[in-house]
Amino acid sequence: MIEFADKLIGINYKDPKIFIHMTNIMLGQKDTAKAISYIDKGKVLFDDNMDLVNLEINIYLAQGKSAQLKEKLQTAISLNDNEILHAILANIYTKTNEPEKAEAEYLKALEIKADYEVANYNLGVVYFNKGNEWSKKAGDLPPKEAAKAKDYDAKALVDWKKAVVYFEKSYEVSADKATKQRLRQLLLKLGETEKAEKYK
Repeated sequence: MIEFADKLIGINYKDPKIFIHMTNIMLGQKDTAKAISYIDKGKVLFDDNMDLVNLEINIYLAQGKSAQLKEKLQTAISLNDNEILHAILANIYTKTNEPEKAEAEYLKALEIKADYEVANYNLGVVYFNKGNEWSKKAGDLPPKEAAKAKDYDAKALVDWKKAVVYFEKSYEVSADKATKQRLRQLLLKLGETEKAEKYK
């Protein structure tokens, strides 16, 4: 399989799946250096392929090199400011549990390309998760702190409503089944049953 894939790569066969499969095979064989070399080759041809990007991010994170990865991307952005690089950097911030920085980068990506599906969907996820965190905080409070719980619930609603906006923008570009399902669940949670029917 490795020999066959290398031949396809050698003749510039245009399919990112080859590089993805080969990277996974090399990771399975614990050959990280070779895995990275397949990612690098793949990114020359498919620089916006998120599967390749995510594989690279996961390798760097597993090696504890998240700071280097962020630095590498910030340098790339300073040389070529585009929505894809901002979305990739946001993805790293999400994986390193820095939601505010992830949010800022997704917003920058959308300033450049308002209908960028990846950024819209992932920003929806950021707000959805933030809403869930506020809701959990409210639920964890003792009954005597009802006023604080009410405040947290209000914050959860604000974030969930933001999530709906970005999931809808994502769905307009790519009518994905998972996005549709998430939109319906979220709208029902917000009590917007009529609107939720649209995504049944």
